[in-house]
Amino acid sequence: MASYSLKRLIEYPFSFVCDAPARAFLKCIKTHNGYSCCERCLEPGEYFNGRVVLTGISAPKRNNRSFRMQLDEEHHIEISPLKNHFYHSEEYLTSGQDFIFQQDSEVRHTSKQSLKWLDDYSIPLLEWVSSSSSDLSPIETLRYEMKKMLRKHPARTISELKQKLQEIWDSFTPKFCQDLIDTMPQRISAVIKNKGDVTQW
Repeated sequence: MASYSLKRLIEYPFSFVCDAPARAFLKCIKTHNGYSCCERCLEPGEYFNGRVVLTGISAPKRNNRSFRMQLDEEHHIEISPLKNHFYHSEEYLTSGQDFIFQQDSEVRHTSKQSLKWLDDYSIPLLEWVSSSSSDLSPIETLRYEMKKMLRKHPARTISELKQKLQEIWDSFTPKFCQDLIDTMPQRISAVIKNKGDVTQW
């Protein structure tokens, strides 16, 4: 019989995988074809032959501090949700709280850079005992519920899809999310009982 102790398991977003337009939308910055659009440096660009061209090669680099403080007013459109929400995750992860960090085996999570960051801050990582990560991820259950609700009321246009997804997301109460997190002991027990095989979760 395997022995294990239960600790508080926290699941936070560690990275986002987006193309250029999606990154601009998420970060609330100029899109890739506008002035001051570069995400890496402060090169403002100039209009040439019907498009904005970034011609400089020695402009100062952007950094985490400049993004949070929105130092380049021409680059930012409004306050990004990352500033007020995502970075709280980083503060929590490095605050010395008792927790185990959970992520799946997606290649960006297991990259040398990601694993080094976790190691540098002594963040305990949940060791996967199953190749089916969804069994141990409450957020996967939430995504399933979102898809199920969306199938009942399908969208016909992109704008309608965005609106419906927002409405579905807003319908999830804090209690619903907490109840999902509280299923972690049962999920872990089920995975151990099935020796890493698929469970009811």
